[in-house]
Amino acid sequence: RTTIIRLTSNGNESAYLGEVDRLKSWCNNNNMALKSYFFPIG
Repeated sequence: RTTIIRLTSNGNESAYLGEVDRLKSWCNNNNMALKSYFFPIG
């Protein structure tokens, strides 16, 4: 299992979204399924 934790700075999500895109590509290349879950904090 792999976990990516969403951490943004001043509303900039580019680093997080880039990691998600790389993980999606890796999963596709390795015939793996990517499941996404959202857990609000606060």
